[in-house]
Formats: sequence, C-alpha cells, structure tokens
Amino acid sequence: MTDTADIVVPVVPELVTNAQRLGGGTRTLDLTAYPDSAEVAVHDPGPQLPACAPPT
Repeated sequence: MTDTADIVVPVVPELVTNAQRLGGGTRTLDLTAYPDSAEVAVHDPGPQLPACAPPT
C-alpha cells in the first residue's frame, strides 16, 4: 500500500481544501483502503456539482 499512500496523501488536502472553498458547510472525508488501492471521497453540502478535468 506504500505506493498508493504516496499518491493519496498529497491529494487528500487538495480535495478537502476544494470542498471547503467551494462547498462550504460541513465536509465529510471517506477513505477506504483495499489491498492494492484506495478510495477517497470528500462530500460537501454545496449545490454545485464538481467540474471534471479532461484526462491527461
């Protein structure tokens, strides 16, 4: 899981910051670890759906 943690750890603060800046209110962070991956979800009460960036 070390490789996964190397990716997830710097991403989580960005996701939470965006939820705070754009969504307001109470935020919820869900982290689920799997043997070869991790799932990260940040929820906020904002009415606007997030804009998806095009794949690179």
